Amino acid sequence: MRIPARTPRWLALIIVGLALAAPAFAREGNLTLKDGRTFTGEVVADDEKGVTLRISGIPVVFGRADVDTLTLTQTIQEQYTERRAKIGDDDLERRYGLTYWLYEHKAYDLAQREIADMLKRFPNDESVHRLKNSIDQKLKLIDEQAKAAKPGAPAAGASGAATKPAVAKPRPTGPVTGTKFPLFSDEQVNAIRLYDIEPDNKPRVEVPSDVIDMLFRDYSAVDAVPRGQKERVDFRRAPGYEQLRVIFAAKARELYPMVRVLDDPVPLVEYRQIQQRYVLNYCGAAQCHGGDSAHKFVLARDDRSAERMLYTNYYILYQYQDALGYMIDVDQPDKSYLLQYGLPADQAATPHPAVRGYTSFFRSANDTVFQGTRNWIAGLTRPRQRYPIEYELPTGAKPAATPALAPASAPKPAAPKPMVVAPTTAPSR
Repeated sequence: MRIPARTPRWLALIIVGLALAAPAFAREGNLTLKDGRTFTGEVVADDEKGVTLRISGIPVVFGRADVDTLTLTQTIQEQYTERRAKIGDDDLERRYGLTYWLYEHKAYDLAQREIADMLKRFPNDESVHRLKNSIDQKLKLIDEQAKAAKPGAPAAGASGAATKPAVAKPRPTGPVTGTKFPLFSDEQVNAIRLYDIEPDNKPRVEVPSDVIDMLFRDYSAVDAVPRGQKERVDFRRAPGYEQLRVIFAAKARELYPMVRVLDDPVPLVEYRQIQQRYVLNYCGAAQCHGGDSAHKFVLARDDRSAERMLYTNYYILYQYQDALGYMIDVDQPDKSYLLQYGLPADQAATPHPAVRGYTSFFRSANDTVFQGTRNWIAGLTRPRQRYPIEYELPTGAKPAATPALAPASAPKPAAPKPMVVAPTTAPSR
């Protein structure tokens, strides 16, 4: 939904009002200012003062004269319908992830519908039963709050309502350079941190008290969860990383999104240097995979948020694969395209595809940056981490063809190997 800047205010108010008045789901908006800057948040109002977005819980007003366009994303219902159509009924992993996403965005009625069918198909899966219990508890709490509310007052968390902005699934349709690039949201950054953080490193972690309440209520049978009154009081006073350690031990995945990790995990601390020294200066350069000729593999050079750009590029590199291998191969680090494509063609087991203007970054496999990047890949978690994140890898324009740059004697790529299929269980953490 797109509202042109010249739309009469009374009509714009009606349009936005109808969208916000939808009884089941809240709307998220993407606001573009006339100077080209963009902002994303929950649309609170569109009045004579301008457009008000709730960004990270804080209402921000943008003056009417500064606003170019306001684009409303799909509702949770619309996103759910589209995503569910792409998932097979017996795909446990993806259906669990979708139901978890509904739970995270407070679409409890939809989550309850999904989990009921999953219980029929996967009656012995413990994680499905735990998620069902969490959904039932939320709906029970909403019902109790509604009964306790004053007459005529709206019930908190009305059926399927999203009280925070929905995370829109990026849908790039061409070159996605500059401000068009779909950077990670803060929630997606936090998800990476949660799945890679090590409590032993004592990171800064914030665990809300209501998350601890749910942990005590739903996971009291888990040995790691405190039971006695004194133990539970001590647990509430413990550092956040110690509380997170217990949440991990209980595999209370529905609680993860409510926990905030404030420090980078070790893999991202190390990757930060690799991005600065190698990725942005070579494969992610503006004339290569960070520009309009990026073709099917494209990286972010968008500086709206250095933190979100860092995590977005890490995820793109980590997820990218084709029939021959991975950009980051944790099982066979030396075969990673991230390394092979930076070598001279006559030294690479898999030379970079021939494109105009290509030159190697490394002098040889003995290059200091090559070895540092290889050691970083070798130190990543095995088996491959499977992050519970909905994100479509962006694409760019097709590059101009050029004669092969590698000499005729250069080694040819190995024969295609079978695609590595992840197990159909829930994420390891």
